[in-house]
Amino acid sequence: MTVIAPLLCAILAETAPAAAAPPRTPEPARRPASAAASAVSPPKTATRSEISGAYLPVDGSPAAFAEIAWIEIRQAEGQDPAVKGALSGRLGLHTADEPEDIGGFVDLTGLKLDGLKLSFSTTELDGVSYRFSGRLLKLGDFAVILADHGELILEGRLTKLLRGRQVAAANLRFTYWVGD
Repeated sequence: MTVIAPLLCAILAETAPAAAAPPRTPEPARRPASAAASAVSPPKTATRSEISGAYLPVDGSPAAFAEIAWIEIRQAEGQDPAVKGALSGRLGLHTADEPEDIGGFVDLTGLKLDGLKLSFSTTELDGVSYRFSGRLLKLGDFAVILADHGELILEGRLTKLLRGRQVAAANLRFTYWVGD
C-alpha cells in the first residue's frame, strides 16, 4: 500500500482540473527613445583598411638607398590606421658585406597616415636616419586585395640623413608583401 498511495496521488493530480488562472495579456514592448532612433537609421559601416605588411622597393632604386630592404608597417589589431598610435614599424636594412642579409633595423617614429598620405622618420643607426613622405595608391585590406604581391602600392620621397644632415634623397616606389 505504501507504493500505491504515492502513485495514486500522482495520477489524481494529473487528472484533477487545474485552478482557473486569469488569462494574461502580453504587455506591449517598450523601447527607449535612443533605441528607437538607432532602429530608424542603422550605423554606417566603413570599409576596413589593413595596411600591415612589408613594402619592398622596386628594382632600380638609387645606389644611395641600396641598403633599404623594406619598410615594415604594423597596424594595431582592430584599429583604423589613421588613428594616432595605431601604426608602428621599422626599416629593414641590408648589410654592406652581404646585400641579401639583413644587418639591422631602425624603428619608424612619427608614423602617420592622413588619407592616403604616409609619413615617418626613423631612429638613428650609426648616425644614419631616414625620413619619408609619400602616399599609398589605395587603401583596403592589403593582404586580400594585393594577393599577387606585385602591384605598386606606395610611392614617395625618402631622405637619408647623416647626423641630422641630408646626404641623399630620391623618389622611390614600393610593392607590397604580406609577409610570412
